[in-house]
This record gives sequence, structure tokens and C-alpha cells, in this order.
Amino acid sequence: MPIILAVAEQREGTLRKVSFEVLAAARQLAAALGGTVDVILLGSGEIAGAEDLGRYGADRVLTARHADFGMYSPDGYAATIAEAGRDATAILFAATATGRDLAPRVAARLVLGRSDTIAGAASRTTDCSTLPPY
Repeated sequence: MPIILAVAEQREGTLRKVSFEVLAAARQLAAALGGTVDVILLGSGEIAGAEDLGRYGADRVLTARHADFGMYSPDGYAATIAEAGRDATAILFAATATGRDLAPRVAARLVLGRSDTIAGAASRTTDCSTLPPY
């Protein structure tokens, strides 16, 4: 069964709203592929709002806690997400500064290609995406 991994973001111990957008896109892709959605959340401690991820469509919530994850840690985040996403069909990131920095790092670790600024995906294969017009 396909697994879609959604990468959630937090800032100062609070889940960022953009995480729900990534989760919604992951849920849509998983439904099209007949798969499940895992969400990964990295932080240095408890993250306010994380308890809502299941209500918004996550089948599993994976958490990674480390003292260095309180703030964005590119190498640590990339290594952790790559390990969690090793068996995923797709890994989705927010189109934020963090997501744009992190996605190529994870792709390089997994020796995968990547696609930027996807507004939606609709296909039985993973090679179809639509880009926003701006």
C-alpha cells in the first residue's frame, strides 16, 4: 500500500498552519493512490497543535525529538526525514523557505528527483503534477 509522507512544520513549539495544507494535499494524493498518510513532525519537545493532525487526515503521526530540533537544523532534519521516508511513495513539503531548503536535501539523501511548486497532483502515476500559474 502506498505511503505518502507529509512533512509538518513547527516554530517555537507550535505547529504551523501550513502543515495542514501539506496534510490535505497528502490526503488527496493518498486517496487517489489508495494509500495512507504519515505525518512527520520534528521538534525539541511537545508541539502545540500536533494532537490535531489525526483529526485532519493523518493515519500516523511520527515525531522526532532532539535538542537541536527546536530551530531548523538542515542536516538533522534531512537525515531524519530521509530515514522516515525511505519506503514512502511520495514525500510532501510546504512551499516555505524551510520546505524549499529541506526538500532537495532529503531528495539527495534518497537519490530521488523532486518537483517544485506543485499546486496539485492527479494521476495513478507519480509523474503528473500541475503548477500554479504565477
